[in-house]
Amino acid sequence: MRHFDIVVEAAKRRGCRTVVEVGSIRADDPNHRLGDGHATLHWVAHFGQVYSYDVDPCATRLTQELAGTRGNLVAQTRDGIDALQGETFAIDLLYLDGWDVGTDGYQEQHLAAFQAACPRLGERSLVLIDDTEFAGHGKAGLVIPYAESVGWRWREVGKQILLWHGVTPL
Repeated sequence: MRHFDIVVEAAKRRGCRTVVEVGSIRADDPNHRLGDGHATLHWVAHFGQVYSYDVDPCATRLTQELAGTRGNLVAQTRDGIDALQGETFAIDLLYLDGWDVGTDGYQEQHLAAFQAACPRLGERSLVLIDDTEFAGHGKAGLVIPYAESVGWRWREVGKQILLWHGVTPL
């Protein structure tokens, strides 16, 4: 079983229904392997409601075209941090993949997104951060120490970091 499938199964066992992703589909090829910007296809296939935020209107359009056919996707052209600060619903699974590794402030942006989501994350919530195989845990480099300081646990799952409260979900 692929690492991504393991996370999906863990989320389902925890009763996760609402997924929020920061960073939408970027490449117009749904046959790309997971990790190439097509996680949304799995979110809409396995969960009740999916919200996808991206600053690029082309990514939003592509996400709607490729993943919006099931009717459980809301894809918006919005800054992910602003969107997370403005929403009021509970988040069961947060997927952070919004700022490319190596771009200015990418770790700070992922930390700000996690912090913005924290008020809507509960005891059963999971957080999955992509592109963490790089030096300093990539996109999760600043999230991990902050998350640990507020009671989250974590582990590597393939090229991603999974965060949770309580009993290990895997």
